[in-house]
Amino acid sequence: MNILIHRNGQQFGPYSPDDLRSQVSAGVFSLDDLAWAEGMPEWRTIREVLPGNPVSAPNVPVAVAVVRPAAQPVNPYQAPQTAIQVAPESNSTRAGKGQRLLTYVIDYVAVILCSFVFGFVVVLAFGQSGADILTQIPDFVLGLILFMIYYIVMEASCSRTVGKLVTGTKVVTESGERPSFGQIVGRTFCRFIPFEALSFLGEGGQGWHDSISKTQVIKSR
Repeated sequence: MNILIHRNGQQFGPYSPDDLRSQVSAGVFSLDDLAWAEGMPEWRTIREVLPGNPVSAPNVPVAVAVVRPAAQPVNPYQAPQTAIQVAPESNSTRAGKGQRLLTYVIDYVAVILCSFVFGFVVVLAFGQSGADILTQIPDFVLGLILFMIYYIVMEASCSRTVGKLVTGTKVVTESGERPSFGQIVGRTFCRFIPFEALSFLGEGGQGWHDSISKTQVIKSR
């Protein structure tokens, strides 16, 4: 049997009968303090509640005793309260197919412009020797390198490319968090899968680079 004690507006316990006898003997509680145990219709004195009730009066100075705040409400009839955790409601909405298509077109143009700017800067900085180096690199290889740099730098730094900034979208994880650098790199490499650029036109509007890297593109405004 577990017993709760009510004294001076505070509730303590629960205590077993033996523990409560020790507390009374030590002078922590009085036999006239109120007590309640499961099944009792109302609070009664400790004198009435303790089985047998042989408790000797304290013959020693009051000792320091541990008094535990009660974990239950004072009212024995109050229904137990259970903490319920509610998952935060997500307001994110996946970008539509039209937005994804427009984003792809804008980013394609942005990569081409970045290529021209890169070539201009190299020639401006290194002159003819820089131009000779660029001509020695196959256009396809140079384009792939700039393509990867564009997507990895933009999405890793701000979760957006130029196309996503224009269309008001951004890349997040499937749980709505910021993607890791590894996920961004994985997304970028997945773009080289044949016909991947059109995969977002399928059901759900997700591209293969989204599903494989466990990311998604959502509306940000």
